[in-house]
Amino acid sequence: MNTPNPLLRGMITGDTWKKQIKLVFGWILMILASPVFLVIDAFRPSHSRKILLAYLWFMTLIMLLTVVFFWQNVGRASELELLLGRFFHPGEEVAVTNEHLSGLINRYAAMFEINPQLISAIIQVESSNNPAARSPKGAAGLMQIMPAVWREYNPDSKCDGRHRPGAVDHGEDCIYAVEANIRTGVRHLRYLIDYFQGETGMAIEAYNAGLSNVDMERNRPRFRETRNYLQRIAAVISPTTTNRILTRLSLVLKSKALFRWMWFLSQFFWGILVFWIWKRVL
Repeated sequence: MNTPNPLLRGMITGDTWKKQIKLVFGWILMILASPVFLVIDAFRPSHSRKILLAYLWFMTLIMLLTVVFFWQNVGRASELELLLGRFFHPGEEVAVTNEHLSGLINRYAAMFEINPQLISAIIQVESSNNPAARSPKGAAGLMQIMPAVWREYNPDSKCDGRHRPGAVDHGEDCIYAVEANIRTGVRHLRYLIDYFQGETGMAIEAYNAGLSNVDMERNRPRFRETRNYLQRIAAVISPTTTNRILTRLSLVLKSKALFRWMWFLSQFFWGILVFWIWKRVL
C-alpha cells in the first residue's frame, strides 16, 4: 500500500487555500461592483443569479451601515445632551448686576423648572441685557420675543408685539416690559424643551432659529448657524467647557451628515433594484 507523499499533500492543501482566497476576493469584488453589474444585467437577454445574489448582499451591507450611522448619531447626540444638561438643572440661582432682573430670572426659572443660568445666558446672547432691543426680523425685548410668540402666550394683551420700543405705551402689558418679556420667553423655552423631549440643545436652537426651521433641519443641519449660537450660549454658561461642547456638537453634525448620505445612497440603490425588476419582470 502506497503511503501518501506529505509534500504532495501539502501542495494540494496550499492550492485549496489559494482557491478559497481567490473565491473570497472574487465575491468581495463582485459585491462591491454589483450595482454596475446589475444595471448591465438588466439589458442582457438572460439574467445572472450570481449578480443578483451579490447585489442583495451589497444592499444588506448598505442597510447595516445606515443603521450603524443612525445609532451612532443618536448616541453622540445623547452625549452632547448629557454634557449640556449638566448646566441646565434648575437647582441654582443667578446673580446679575441688576437685582430686579436677577429676581425675575430666578422666580420664573423656578416656576418653569429651567436653570436660571441658561435664561441669563440667553438674555445676554439675544439682547445684551437691553430691554429695548429689537432685531431686523422684529424680535423684541430682553429675550427677543417674536410678535407671533408674544400673541400666542398673551392672547388678551393690548400689545401686538409689532411696535418699536417707546412707540406705544402699554405699561407692564407690553412685549418690551421686562417681566412680561422674561415670563413669555421662559414659558416658550419650557415648551420647546418639552417639545423636543428634554433635548435642551435642540430647544435652544429652536428658540433662536424658530421651531419650524429646526424641525425641517433635523436631517439637514445648519452647521454654521447652530454652531455659532450654541457656542455663544456655552461660552456664557461655562467658558471652560465650551471646547468640549463644540467638539461634541461637531461630532453630532458630522454623524448627521454621514447618516443623511447613507440614507440617500440606500434610496438610490433601492432604485437600481426596482429598475432591474421592472426590466426583468414587468
